[in-house]
Formats: sequence, C-alpha cells, structure tokens
Amino acid sequence: MFERFTSAAREAVVRAQEVARHFGHDAIGADHLLAGAMAASDTLAATLEPLGITQDAVRREIESRRGHGGVSADQIPFERDAKSALEGSLRAAMGWGHRNIGPEHIFQALMSADTAASEIVSALGVTPAKLLAAGLAVGPVGEPMAPLEARETTRRSRGPVLGFGTAVHDAIAEAMRLAGLQRLEPDAGHLLQALAEVPNGLVAAAFAELGIEPHRVAEVLADLRARPERAP
Repeated sequence: MFERFTSAAREAVVRAQEVARHFGHDAIGADHLLAGAMAASDTLAATLEPLGITQDAVRREIESRRGHGGVSADQIPFERDAKSALEGSLRAAMGWGHRNIGPEHIFQALMSADTAASEIVSALGVTPAKLLAAGLAVGPVGEPMAPLEARETTRRSRGPVLGFGTAVHDAIAEAMRLAGLQRLEPDAGHLLQALAEVPNGLVAAAFAELGIEPHRVAEVLADLRARPERAP
C-alpha cells in the first residue's frame, strides 16, 4: 500500500510520528495523523484553517487529551484507528479512481469513522456539513471524492459551456463538483453556492452588499437539504 503514497502522503506519516514523539507518546494515533496531514499539505491546511482547524489548534487538542509522555523511541507503532485510516486512504483513492494516495485521502479516511481525529474536529466546532461546504469529502471511504489539488485542473480542462462567460462556466463546473461530493443531482442550490464563491463575481458582490458571507450560504443550503420535510 505504501508504494502508492505520494511524497506528501509519506511526509504526512513522518510528520505524524514527529508530533507523537514531540509529546512523548508511545503510539501514533489518528489525531497525530490529522496533524501530520495538515503539516504535509498546504492545500489541506489552507482549506481547514478558515473553519478554525489550525495546526496549532489540533496540537493543543492532542496535548489536552493525551498530555505528555516520556517515550523517546526511534520507532513508534501505529494505534488501531491510525492503521485503519491508512488502510482506508487506499479505498478512498480507489473510490475516486486514483492510483496514488495523497493527504486528502488520508483526511477522508480519518473523518469517515469515530476516530481521535474526527473527535478533535468536532470539538473545534466543525460539523460534517461545514467540511462538505468547504469542499472536503467526509463520507465512507470508497465513495468518490475530488482531491483538493485537482479543482483548478478540472475547471481549466472544460471547454466553454453554452457560450457563457468564464465566471458562469467556472460556477457550473463547481456546482457539478459540489453535487458530486454529496452524491446528489446538481440543483439551483449548488449553482447558487458556486456563484457566491466566484472571486469578484456579481453574485458574490451582491451577497457582500447584503452582508452575507459565502460560507454561510453553503451552511444554510446544507442545513436545508438535511431537513426531512424538505420537498425533493
């Protein structure tokens, strides 16, 4: 499995070991892997930080929950949930048809079960809906997910859509991506969310005038979709 790890994924494991060693812990857990994945991927860290999940916050949670130990071994074993997450990262990658495993696949595996990592994210006030709104896959491993680094490549690879301008074209592509992450048919809500996030776009400017931040649009839409009384 490890031969499929990208250099960033390998670095995530090394960084996780460093975090465990820094606190003197006798094993590498899912929480250490979360810290390692964020340290190894600037893109993942940049996506999580606006939600309040910073590297410092994660390390503080690890310290608060585990305290400091006295272990200084060169080789630190993995705990069961960390092993499961690493195995799940392969299934996450395969679910999207990717041969290689990156930090974003490790993150999905960490969030797909009740692990020390998902507990930290929850403790920091971030729900699965907020992660989805930020474009992160959090469902069971094996389901398709769009790696963060592929977003711009995907957008640039598409040709013009019905002669619309670049902003609308980008919004349609983003709406399709958002719907795919949620395993839903694209709807007006996905398009509204995407338009709200187009930099310097007219819809984004209108929301700014109304004092509505784009992430609130995503959160409200996620909440409305989760209501059982909502009509299909």
